[in-house]
Parts: sequence; C-alpha cells; structure tokens
Amino acid sequence: AHTRGRAGATPCTAAAPDVRPPTGPGAGGGDARPVYGLEGNADILGVVAEHKYNHGDYSAAYALTSRILAHDPFELSCVPVHCCVLLHLQRKPELFATAHRLVEAYPHSAEAWFAVAVYYTLIGEHESARRFFSKSTSLKQHFVPAWVGFAHAFAAQDESDQAMAAYRSATRLFAGSPLPWLGIGMEYLRTNHLTLAEQYIRQAHTLAPKHPLVLHELGVVHYFKGEYESAAQVLASVARDEAGSAPSATEAREPALVNLGHAYRRLGRYDDAIACYQDALAVCPHSASTFGALAFVYHLDRRMHEAIVHYHQALALRPDDTFTSEMLTRALEEALDTEPLLAVDPQPDGGTSAGGGPGGAAGAAEHAMDMEVTATEEARSSSGAGARTPRGETDARGQG
Repeated sequence: AHTRGRAGATPCTAAAPDVRPPTGPGAGGGDARPVYGLEGNADILGVVAEHKYNHGDYSAAYALTSRILAHDPFELSCVPVHCCVLLHLQRKPELFATAHRLVEAYPHSAEAWFAVAVYYTLIGEHESARRFFSKSTSLKQHFVPAWVGFAHAFAAQDESDQAMAAYRSATRLFAGSPLPWLGIGMEYLRTNHLTLAEQYIRQAHTLAPKHPLVLHELGVVHYFKGEYESAAQVLASVARDEAGSAPSATEAREPALVNLGHAYRRLGRYDDAIACYQDALAVCPHSASTFGALAFVYHLDRRMHEAIVHYHQALALRPDDTFTSEMLTRALEEALDTEPLLAVDPQPDGGTSAGGGPGGAAGAAEHAMDMEVTATEEARSSSGAGARTPRGETDARGQG
C-alpha cells in the first residue's frame, strides 16, 4: 500500500540480476519454475514485506526490510514499511536511530521525515507526529503513507473532520488503496454514522476483499447493525485465519477473536463465545475487557463459579471497571439465591430477555457489554502511522 521510493528494479546486491531463463535441473519440464535471479531485489522483497505487514506478520516483514537495509541502509523504497513494522514491534531505539540516520543523510527527503513522524507516533506525541507528517507531504505531495499517517494523527486526537479531510486527499492521490477509504469508514463508525461507515468500508472491501483489517471493520459494522450472523461469518474469516493471514500473526487477529466472541454471545452460542475469548486470552493474557466478557458469558450460561472467578480476574487488572463490579455483585447474589436475578432466555433474533422484557437486567447488561465493541485499527495500519485496538482500549495509532 505504499508508493515506491524510486522507480525501477533496485537489487540489494552489487551484481546485476540474472534474468535469463533457467538452465539448471528441471529446466526442460517436470517441476520447472522460472528462476530469474531476483531473490535479492529490493523492490520485490519490499512488496513481499508489505504483504506480510498487511496481514499482521510483523516479524516476517521486519526480517525482509532488515535484509534490504543491511545491503543498502538508504534504500528509501522500504522505509515506510520498515518504520511501520518497528512501530508495531515497539522498537523505539531502532526506530529513533533509523529516523536520525535518514534525516542526517537526506534532510530534504519525505521518507526521512516520515520516519521521524512515526517515531513520535510511537512515543505518543501526536502533535509532533502531525507536524512531521505534514512536512513529509509538503516535500512529496503524492507520498501516500504520509497522508494516511497525517490523518491517523488527527484521528488519535479525536479530530474527525481534519482526519477525514486528510483521508480524502489520500483517496484522490492513491485511488487504488483501500486504506484511505477504510480510514473514513472507521471515523464514521466511531461517530456512530453506520450507513456512511458501511458505504466507505464496502468501498475498501471492493478494493481489497481479503484484507484482514477491512474484513474486521466490515464485521463490526454488521454487529452494530444487529446483523449478528453476518458479523460472525465475516469476523470468523479473520479470526480463524481464512483470509490468508500468516499462522504466526495471532496477535493481529486477537481483536477479531474478541469481537467474534461478542457476536456468538449475541446469537446465544455461549460455548463458541467462550472458546473465542479463551483463544484471545492465550494471545493477550492481561486484557481486563476480555476477562470481563468471558465472565459475562459464563454468567449468562448460569455457570456462576466460573463467572465469579473471571469477574475477579478482570477487576484485578482494572479495579475501576464499574460494569464488572456490578455484574460480580449480581453473580454473588444469584449464586446464593434460588431465584436468579439475571434470568436470560435466548431470543430468535439473537437477543436476550430478562425480567420480562428488553429493559430488564440482562438487556441492560448486554447493552453495556456491546459498548466494548469498537473498530480496530490495527490500519489504520497498513499505512504506517498508527493503530487503534478494539473494545475502547487505545494505543498509538499509527499499522498504520
């Protein structure tokens, strides 16, 4: 999703690439495959690194970009991806050193100031990040990663109008990229404009039908519209690795696992929801919101002992969680009471009833738990400047 730093093939090695047809064993048939000697070509490695990065396999992307820069420390074509990978891997010293080296060597390069902006995004100084993203776009007006990062910086400070203006500039400059469209959709989703959010996210889906982040946000839109079956189907394609994500990219799929659990909970498929939450906790074992969601499903399923244990675990990680505290009190009362306070019956539409209607205790609890589902942005990520996690827990924006 990045523009190339300079045109043409740029090999990492000093020798010119061998573009002759294969002459070795198997060249005449059988398992013969074209071999052109471009294994060390920087542009080809950069494209592969972008693919790995877009699918959450940050370690593999880092290995490829590091290989490119080991041969040529000033290969600008891979700088955007390399900086974004360093952001997601939280490698502050290396990102600082990379940005410092590039600014010293190329003080008038958009890529150099982009690296500086990504560093400030990583340390959470979004105002400074925005200033350097702006400088990068002024040096190279058609540098799309900087435009998307610029928009991320606005979005990180809840300045939706400016963020969407920057995203729209990116859509004009790079109409084939799904990221600007996705960014606009995510801003509309954050402000609860579901119709507009779906319109822009579907446009991104048209451009990248298998992009994990696009699929995730589409699933979130279905969820908020009450289309829980559709939400579960789309989120499962990301969470269960059906969209082409690397097996090692489990951390990138953790938000989809949690939101898939929410969808299964709404459908009354409690065992499936529990399995999703447990898988998510295997990836991020210190997530208070996931422990709370798991406890709530146990509570709905009348498994009070497990619910109480997990409510306590959630409160140990986040003691000021009002919802979890209230539900723990109810679970303790119900564990001692023969007539439960939270009587829940799954409804045909996937909702629940309690106390005789949707306004009962269970309905209110379901609504409170739904507030935990939000758009991710681990793309805003594929641009490189920042990422937002689901369920309202934010970190520096900007897979991105």
